[in-house]
Amino acid sequence: MASSGVAPDVSQLYVEENDEALVNFLSTLITPMSRRPDDGYVLCSASASASILAYQQGTDIRRVPLERRALARDVFVEWLLSQDRQRRPLLCNVGTRGMGKSVLQAFNMMWFQKDKHGLAIEVTFNDDQGLGSYGFGAGACQSETEFSMAVALRILDHVFSSRLSSRDAGSAAVRRNLQRLCDLLSLKSPIKSAIAAALHFTNMPPDTPVLLAVDELCKAGERSPYGPSTMMRYLTDIADHTPLLYLAISAYTCSDVASFQIQSNHPIRLQPLTPLVPAIAGGLSLQQVASLPIALRALADETLRVGLPKTDAAKETLNIIPTLLQESGGHPRRVHALICELAVFEFQAHAPDEDLADWGGRFVTALQRWLHPPKLKALRDAMSEMETYDRTEVVKVDWDALTVFVARRFYFPSNKTQADECAVFLNTQQSGLCQFSPSAAILVRGHAFLPSPVLDALITCEPSGPRFRALQEVAVSVRNFSRSRPPAQQDPLRHVAGRFFERIVEKALVLFALCNDHFTLGQLCGREGTGGIWDDELLGGSTIKHITDVPCLPFDPHRHTGAPIDVSGLETLLQAPGWIAAPTNSSGVGSDVFCCFQRADRQGFVLLAINAKDHFVAHPKLVSTWHYGNRFFRDATVDHNCDHHLANGCPALLHRYNMIPVFMLFSANPIPAPPDLDPNECITDLVGMRDWQPSTAYAAECAHRLRQICRPADH
Repeated sequence: MASSGVAPDVSQLYVEENDEALVNFLSTLITPMSRRPDDGYVLCSASASASILAYQQGTDIRRVPLERRALARDVFVEWLLSQDRQRRPLLCNVGTRGMGKSVLQAFNMMWFQKDKHGLAIEVTFNDDQGLGSYGFGAGACQSETEFSMAVALRILDHVFSSRLSSRDAGSAAVRRNLQRLCDLLSLKSPIKSAIAAALHFTNMPPDTPVLLAVDELCKAGERSPYGPSTMMRYLTDIADHTPLLYLAISAYTCSDVASFQIQSNHPIRLQPLTPLVPAIAGGLSLQQVASLPIALRALADETLRVGLPKTDAAKETLNIIPTLLQESGGHPRRVHALICELAVFEFQAHAPDEDLADWGGRFVTALQRWLHPPKLKALRDAMSEMETYDRTEVVKVDWDALTVFVARRFYFPSNKTQADECAVFLNTQQSGLCQFSPSAAILVRGHAFLPSPVLDALITCEPSGPRFRALQEVAVSVRNFSRSRPPAQQDPLRHVAGRFFERIVEKALVLFALCNDHFTLGQLCGREGTGGIWDDELLGGSTIKHITDVPCLPFDPHRHTGAPIDVSGLETLLQAPGWIAAPTNSSGVGSDVFCCFQRADRQGFVLLAINAKDHFVAHPKLVSTWHYGNRFFRDATVDHNCDHHLANGCPALLHRYNMIPVFMLFSANPIPAPPDLDPNECITDLVGMRDWQPSTAYAAECAHRLRQICRPADH
C-alpha cells in the first residue's frame, strides 16, 4: 500500500509495453506452474536453497555451525513494518568476504516468503549466476542499461532453472534462448518486465509482494565508473515507484553504502553480521553436535566429555582445540577451514558397551600425537588463507582516533559532514580490519567492531595515545581470560579464574569512559530512557583517572567482630573528580570494580559498584548475596553474623561528598533479574555489553563459552 492508504493499481505494478511479447516467447520454452504457491515462493541459487534448508532443519551450513541471525531477523521485521511506502528503507548488510552476506540474503528471502507470502528472487553477481557468456557477467556493467539488463537476465535465469530439469537448465539451447531475451526486455525497465514474467510463470497474481535480494553487488561493476552506490540508487528508484517491490542488498564496504546515502538521502536499515560465537559448549542441537568432527565432538558432547582425563597433560592437549576456535574469531570462512582440517583426524566413536574412561584416555593420547607442531602450523595456516585483512595494514591505522569509534556510538554516515568525521573508520573498514556493528536500539547508530584476531594483533602495536593503550589493555585482558581454564575443583561462588573476567569488565569501563565525554549509566545496562539515575548525564573523557594501585578498600565488615567499620581511608580516594579502580582484595564488600563519575551539571557524583561473575551456572544465592552486600554502602548499621550490628560510616561519607551509590551485577552468562530489584540496582551480562562495546563483548563471550569445554563435569 502507498503511504496515503490508497491501494495501488496492481495492473501497472510491473507491466511494460512488450511484457506480452516477452511472456509469449517464454511460453514457447517453459510452462507456468499449474498450481499457485499458497505460501509464496523463492527463486534462488542452489547454495541459497541449501542455506534455507539448513535453517529449517537446524543443521550446519557446509560444516559451519548454524547461526540463526536473531539480531538480523529483528531488523528485518522492523523493516517490513516500515510505513513510509514511498521511501521504504533499503535493507543492507555490509561485510568483507566470507562473513556470511550470501547466507543472510538467503535467510532474508526465506523470512520474506514466510512473513509476506510473496515472491523472493535472488540476484547474485557471484559465481552462482555466471552470465558472462553473453556480455552480462560480473564486472561487465559499465552503464545503467547494462546493469539493468544484467539484473533482469538473472531474474529470468532463475525462472528457467526453477521450471526445467537440472539437465536442461544449463543446456546450450536454453542459453541461446536466454540471450534472445535481451531484444525483448523493455528498454524502459527491463527489471520490472522480468519481475512480471517471474510472477506469470510462478502463477502468482500481479499484486504479489516481491523481494529482490541482490548479492555481491560490488562485483557487478568492478573496475567500472558505474559503481555500487550508483547501482543502489538505480534499484531504489525503481522500488520507490513500485509499492510492492522490496529491496535487500549486500555490499563489501561501508563507503559504498555511505556514498549511496549521501547522494540519494535514502533511508537504510543495516543488518548486523555478527561473528559466529563458536557455541561448542552449549547452544548446538544434538544433530549439530553429532555432525562435528570427533576432535570437536568429544568436547561438545557432555556424555563424552565426562570420560576425558582430568590430568594437566590431558587438559593441555584438549585446550588446543578451543584456543584454535578462539583464533578463528568466529569468522564463518575461517571456522569452515578449521573444521575441515580437524575432520582429517580420525578416531573410532565411543561404543555403548565400551568403558568411557578408557575411551577418553585413548582419544587424548591419539589427539596428542596428531597435534604435533607441524600439524598445528597447518591448522593455523588454513585459517590464515581465509584472512579478511592484510596484517601489514595494522600498523598504518591511526588507532587512537579509531579507538573512539570502537567505544563510542556514532551515526552511520548519511551526509558528507558525518562521512568526514568518521573517515578513519570508513578507511579502516575498507581494509577489512573492522566492521560496523549496528546498535540494537537505534539501527543506524553503532560502533566500529574489531574481530578478535585483530583485537589480539593490537597487543604488540606501539601505543599511540591513552585511548589506544586502554584498548590494548582490553585485548590483553581478553587474551588472559581466553587462556585461563577452570580448576578441577572450584567454589561455585568464588574462584581465582574469575579475576580475569573482572579485569575485562574493569578495562572495558576505562575504555568506555575515556572515549565518551558524556554518557549515562543506562547505556551500560540497557536501561536508557527509563528515567532516574540511569538517564542522568555523567562526565567522562579527561575527567577519568584509572587507579591501578588499590590493594583493598579500607572497610571490610567480615574482618570485624563488633568494632565500627573504619572508612577513613576511603576519603582520599573519593576526592578525585572521576576514577575507576578494581581493588585486588574486595572480600566482604560484594563488589569487584568501583567507578566514580561526576554529574554533567557538577551537582554531585555517582559511585558505581560492580560485582563481576564468570560462572557457567549461577549459584542460587548469587543475586541475594550481591543484594545483601550492597547494604554496606547505604545502611549506617549492618547485620554481622546475625548476632550484632556494626557501626558503618560509609553512608555518611558518601552523603558528605554528595555521592549516590549505584550497583551492577555483571555476569558472563545471562541471569534473570528478580522483580524486587532496588531502583539503583541492575543486572547485565556480555550479551548486553554488545550494545556499548561489541568488540570486547563478542571476544569475551567467545572465550567464556569455549572455557566451558574444559569446565569440570559437575559445573
